[in-house]
Amino acid sequence: MNAPGTQLRGGDANLLTVRDLAVDFTTGRGPLRAVDGVSFDVSRGQTVALVGESGSGKSTTGLAVMGLLPRTKSTVADGTVSFLGNDITAAHDKVMRDLRGAHVSMVFQDPLSALNPVLTIGKQLREMFTRHRGMSSRQAREAAIELLHRVRMPDPERRYRQYPQQFSGGMRQRVVIAMALALEPELIIADEPTTALDVTVQARIMALLRHLTAEQGSGLLLVTHDLAVVAESADQIYVMYAGRVMESGPIRPVYTRPANPYTVGLLASAPTLSAVDRPLHPIPGKPPDPTERPVGCAFHPRCPLATARCREEQPPLREIAPGRLSACHFAEEVHAGGHDQSLATRAAASQ
Repeated sequence: MNAPGTQLRGGDANLLTVRDLAVDFTTGRGPLRAVDGVSFDVSRGQTVALVGESGSGKSTTGLAVMGLLPRTKSTVADGTVSFLGNDITAAHDKVMRDLRGAHVSMVFQDPLSALNPVLTIGKQLREMFTRHRGMSSRQAREAAIELLHRVRMPDPERRYRQYPQQFSGGMRQRVVIAMALALEPELIIADEPTTALDVTVQARIMALLRHLTAEQGSGLLLVTHDLAVVAESADQIYVMYAGRVMESGPIRPVYTRPANPYTVGLLASAPTLSAVDRPLHPIPGKPPDPTERPVGCAFHPRCPLATARCREEQPPLREIAPGRLSACHFAEEVHAGGHDQSLATRAAASQ
């Protein structure tokens, strides 16, 4: 259902289409290119993951899609963001306010900061239904309690009357998910939704989010640094580094046969339950200063395959197999080798 005042064309096959997105920030040291030429799609019922280290540009991309970037400090310098075929890149504030909640919702990293501490959970949920759906207070209360049931909140009638600070981290995240799902949006953006939770709770929250979005037929854009979360939840992955997409493709092929040394490094440094005895090999060095990115491939100072060409020429993001893209001069070689062979060894030796 469209929000009042917002008319959307619905003919596009994709819910979300991002093309060549570039975002600049103004800093005391000059302009900073936080996102550089990022493109991806999200369709109904699909979970797409943006993955990378801190500073990779993944969260900035999510905020740009939602129209939540600070306008005094940032600008969409290039590219387009389209929702249901409608270009919303430079949409008016009112259009974006109508879009958020009713059509696109966001689950933030810190659920406590996303909730009003002086209002009960019930009142915060109820207001969404009275304001956006025109329900009576009684109808909104029933809808809110039913929503708490859907997110598997224990004793929802009692929890409805409580305040955010009376909930555990996992329970607060369930409330935030309930709020994101309340108006049955077509697209949900989840930015590091499980970071502050323990592993067991993480798995439950992600399973819940995936189940509920599939049940509603919504698309899910998952922004995270956690490869384990992505492995269990995503259909498509976009690996980001220094503001650019380094590799993309269906989740299983990327995990089993990555085609970029950065993806190889991420996988080699991530613990897994299936290989608890496998030594971990952290990527040497650290991501570049965004205001002083190296010439050529941004990853070359940390890459065990780097050559003079990598230090001089930025590799384009190109197709190296059906549905697989990689921004590496040696993508075919990496793809042919698998992720746990020579590259992991060479990465460890370079430390």
